[in-house]
Amino acid sequence: DSHPVELDENEISLLSRGPGFAVTPRITKKLLHDVEINIAQASYALKWRAEMERKGSRAQESDSQNLKMACPKLQTPFISVPPTHGVDLDVMMHNFGKFVIDIYRNSTVKTNLTKSQQAGLKSLRQREGIHISVSDKCGDFVVSTADAYRELTIHHLKSNVDVYKWIEPTRIMKGISVHVITPTDITYKNQLKNKRDCIEKECNDTIQEIVQRRGLDKRFLNLLLSHNTTLPAIYTLVKTHKIPPGVDIASKKLEELKVRPIVSCTGSPTERLASLATRIITPLLEFIPCHLRNIHEHLGKLRELAPTDLQGLKFYSADVCALFTNVNVERSIEYVIELASEHWREIETFGLKLVDLHLVLEVVLRNSYFTFNKRLYQQIYGAFIGSSVSPPCAMITVYKLERESIYIDPFHLNSPVRHLYCRYVDDSGSLARNEAEAVANCLRISERDEDGRILWEVDFPEGEEYIPFLDTEIKITVEGKVSTRYYRKPQNKGISLNYQSHHQMSTKEAVARNFYNTAREVSSGPQELQYSLKKVDSLLTQNGYPNPRKNDDPKRRERTKGKKKQQKDRFPTVCLPYTNEWDSIQIRQHIKKHGVPIRPIFTPGKTLKRIFCNSRPLDRNTCVLGNPGRCEICPLIDNGSCSRKGAVYQITCEACEAGVRYQGEADRPLHNRIGEHLRAMRNPRSHENNAMGQHQAASHPGEAPRISVTILDCKPSTVKRKISEALFIHKQKPELNDKSELEAIVKYTTNS
Repeated sequence: DSHPVELDENEISLLSRGPGFAVTPRITKKLLHDVEINIAQASYALKWRAEMERKGSRAQESDSQNLKMACPKLQTPFISVPPTHGVDLDVMMHNFGKFVIDIYRNSTVKTNLTKSQQAGLKSLRQREGIHISVSDKCGDFVVSTADAYRELTIHHLKSNVDVYKWIEPTRIMKGISVHVITPTDITYKNQLKNKRDCIEKECNDTIQEIVQRRGLDKRFLNLLLSHNTTLPAIYTLVKTHKIPPGVDIASKKLEELKVRPIVSCTGSPTERLASLATRIITPLLEFIPCHLRNIHEHLGKLRELAPTDLQGLKFYSADVCALFTNVNVERSIEYVIELASEHWREIETFGLKLVDLHLVLEVVLRNSYFTFNKRLYQQIYGAFIGSSVSPPCAMITVYKLERESIYIDPFHLNSPVRHLYCRYVDDSGSLARNEAEAVANCLRISERDEDGRILWEVDFPEGEEYIPFLDTEIKITVEGKVSTRYYRKPQNKGISLNYQSHHQMSTKEAVARNFYNTAREVSSGPQELQYSLKKVDSLLTQNGYPNPRKNDDPKRRERTKGKKKQQKDRFPTVCLPYTNEWDSIQIRQHIKKHGVPIRPIFTPGKTLKRIFCNSRPLDRNTCVLGNPGRCEICPLIDNGSCSRKGAVYQITCEACEAGVRYQGEADRPLHNRIGEHLRAMRNPRSHENNAMGQHQAASHPGEAPRISVTILDCKPSTVKRKISEALFIHKQKPELNDKSELEAIVKYTTNS
């Protein structure tokens, strides 16, 4: 690599813990504030739950309620004040919140990093010009310079011209669209904004048309309308598993490295419609006979076959090459609609018709624009790796090809695939007499693809060797006996949840127990079991587990096997930071003793992946206008930029000696909201309901506005953001927030 990165021993020691390693959090005001928010959110959910039970609306849930339960992440930018249901619930949650805050204030936390690892964490945070990402499938970190990462991704985009296309900026001259000869950063910024607005409008027009046509309620529409979105951004993960064992990645040239391109669609214009389509079509996978619902279902099917059926046969695996980027989107939509039409009455459709689903899929899959390094690209073939709707569409597409090839008689009746053919997304497993027959089976499927892009890589055994499939190795002996055992790729670095990670002990024990349960489940005999258990022993020992075998309890597995978990009451959850075991025990005991109707979930500290990795490393928004030097709002914000969305903010009037304050929240970028306040201060008569405008008129008439802005908190969730705002106003009592507003907003907290 022409861009080497030198890491010192401290940095290597830290990164070797793995991406999932959680760092012990410090007890700060920010942590305590978040605890209060989460408890108030649980209280908010309890109040609405009681209201729904009172109205009896659980028996007659609307399409919007069904959609909200199916897609919890869908939310509207505005929420209602929670209803009041007597004093008991408020007092209970207030006391619970006070108890929990006292626990955390008096808590003792000890860092889980050594001094050298702390030094490594500090130095990595201070480094500039480096890029840290997680490798594809192998579970370790890949560190490079930012320039190397940029070159690697651009090389991937340029070397796949049949998949990706760079969109040059254009402008209209005399009614004709012409390319901009010397585009500037502002030109590119405007290009991205125009494309985003165009897609956002198309998505909103589509769902509005459907809602109006089907007579769906307004809440259904609000859940799916897109606001203040951002175009998807591509990032790449290095396929270190493609590098032979023993070969140093630093010795490879950039163009020799294989990458997995992932397009992050979080917050994109099509995200909400994609969620809707995904919830409708995912149940269709249950009607695909070869679809594996879990990664071990194939073992049960294989073990059910008699040795006489397996004599002379070999198990082989096959992998579709770059499935998502080789799917024809137009035909994929047709195949999905065809399968959906066969089972439309058997799936939840949320009040939509088949023609509506077709329209939604077209809008989502055809708007395949994304950004990289603040430039606009389009994926002209295939579906995004990263969009929620891509996996079910791709799997149904492959099934259509299988349905017209290997499932057709008389081929199916005379081929070994009749005994076993299964597929997990793009990995399939089946039986054949020899390698030529295995290749022919895959070729038969590929030939049904009119574009000739669905190709397979076949892995057929030589002699008596095992063939890996998912996390198992499979071999069929000459006598027709099936031998299976646990498998991990040789290139895998053996990184799992480290024993020193800041997770609950029960979580670590469950991780170890699941590894041993998997080893026992996939092993076909005593020899295979010993091999599998040794693999797990080595893995857990490498990750710092003392005496890992204590977590292997086959008797417990037999006791719980086949037992269904008891259906618990669906209490709202409250997410609380995990500090230590004793604090968690005390909180659970309080909940049980006082009958608090919530279920606590103790979350670990920030993981190293969350600290160092970013899905938009070169596409972060720093200013809505793209030029902070020309922006009126950015210089006013002392701890962020005007592009920040979902912020709780404080405006301070610098013209007042006392520095009077106003606090608010905004789902939109701060540029929009602070701009409204400035316009109100310049023209108070036109903004009678704006507190900053009325203050300017009363205290500084005729003067230019002089304000400063501080970002107090950021919360994407509307409920959490409203609660955060309420807590700040309740505690700090800013002068310009009137009493009536305080009385209304305090209802979101547990102090009402």
